[in-house]
Amino acid sequence: DDDDDDDDDTTKYPVSSSSSLTPPTVPSTTTPSTTTTTIITPSPPLPSSSKDSNKQAAGRTNYLTRHIALQFHYDGASYSGLAENMNSPTDKSVERTLFAALEKTCLVTSRSDCQYSRCGRTDKGVSAFGQVVALRVATSFPVGSCVSRDDDDDDDDDGVEEEGTQKEYEPLLETDLPRNSLQPIQCWIPPRVKNNKTNKKKNNTGIHSNHKAPTTDQQPPLPPSLTKTTKHEKNYALLLNKVLPPTIRILGWTPVTPQFSARFSANSRTYRYFFTRRDLNLTVMTKGLESMLGRHDFRNMCKINFLEVSNFERVVQEAFIMVRTTTMDGGSSFTRYSPHDDCDTTTTTTTTTTTTTTQNTIQQQRQSCYFEITGQAFLWHQIRCIVSLLFLIGKQNESPDIIPQLLDIRTNPGKPAYTFAPEAPLVLHRCG
Repeated sequence: DDDDDDDDDTTKYPVSSSSSLTPPTVPSTTTPSTTTTTIITPSPPLPSSSKDSNKQAAGRTNYLTRHIALQFHYDGASYSGLAENMNSPTDKSVERTLFAALEKTCLVTSRSDCQYSRCGRTDKGVSAFGQVVALRVATSFPVGSCVSRDDDDDDDDDGVEEEGTQKEYEPLLETDLPRNSLQPIQCWIPPRVKNNKTNKKKNNTGIHSNHKAPTTDQQPPLPPSLTKTTKHEKNYALLLNKVLPPTIRILGWTPVTPQFSARFSANSRTYRYFFTRRDLNLTVMTKGLESMLGRHDFRNMCKINFLEVSNFERVVQEAFIMVRTTTMDGGSSFTRYSPHDDCDTTTTTTTTTTTTTTQNTIQQQRQSCYFEITGQAFLWHQIRCIVSLLFLIGKQNESPDIIPQLLDIRTNPGKPAYTFAPEAPLVLHRCG
């Protein structure tokens, strides 16, 4: 399995823009009339600078595209990891399932043409609550849609202009599109093209009856007139959740700039690792976590892959332990652990006090806890290696000093042998 716990490079690279899919500016022409002016515009040709982009736009039934970020969660126990294994026909990854849904809903044609990027790469069995990916998807606005810059100042809602006046119409740009699926915009769209398959009757010349044979002296037909309408954007979360399995749920979407990359534009990733307290010493485990804060070389706390990674320095921004405690109203909530929160387990001669102390000790051993570790990026299996060392410290099999010792690669250039913590309790909680 080649899946990582997260990205292994913090260098930010620019992402090429796919704004060529946005229709270019087309000057509108007018047909004079005695009372009104009908605005007509030819269907704007797709840019000739990118032949592949032309085919991709046509594959999306001639609808404009936009760059968005999707936030979603998934149960990692059901999948082989987030990243798709292109060379495996039996691959059962989150990405393969996600792209099957994207293609089924006609939002993309393939992975290679949608400017796809992901934030955190999770391993087999690792779940995510706030995973983020970015990609270019089809919108509900057809190619050739226009917008009037004067609509904001025009109180005439029937779309009819006064005699002798002419509005300025410009192609609908990506920045003009709605920022969500609730707020519509007013625009001018071309009529929907009818499917030729609805009429298969042929005339004597062998040509479909809804087509005429061209002649040399025949002028091309006039372009269709635009129709003023109010349109909403697609509800991407609703569309995808209808076809995705219950183990993957889209939480929401937001528009992003063409230069946005879910991987390189992210400033942080937050992981949580859940466990039961039992007899673990949380005080010394907290000391071990505090030793990791800041920039360090974590080559002794990851699975080393020298073929892909040469820089093992990473920045840990936050690291602490959260424990579930009982609230005053009888409920419970997670609070940040402090050594002062522990109940006094000192044995006394009073029977009642001894019983109460024993009950408190049992409650502590049954406490639900989790590590929360935030960093800009992480190495392969870095979180699971850190957790494994913390468990050794909590069981007092190792001293908290083992953490700074392993971070000193001059004194300890070789990684010691120890097992990884299990992957099931690990969750990618948030990408920021």
